[in-house]
Amino acid sequence: MATIKISGMQFYANHGCFSEEQAIGTHFSVDAVFVCNTAVAQKSDNIADTVDYLAVYQVIKAEMYTPSHLLEHVADRIGVALSFT
Repeated sequence: MATIKISGMQFYANHGCFSEEQAIGTHFSVDAVFVCNTAVAQKSDNIADTVDYLAVYQVIKAEMYTPSHLLEHVADRIGVALSFT
């Protein structure tokens, strides 16, 4: 098992409960930390056997660009989309 961390992903998004937040938007920084089985990749040295970091980033990006009132809701959607919850 390995702990993978992708940190410092930057997004400009329109989350918030107030109309001003939704209209203006703001900068967000997202860190993702997850545990996965990397045993096969550790032995094979083959990229196809490990986590696709670009795919993870694209899922997070899509969820960040979908407006929500609460960041907790965005985080839950990311977790569900990545099957972490």
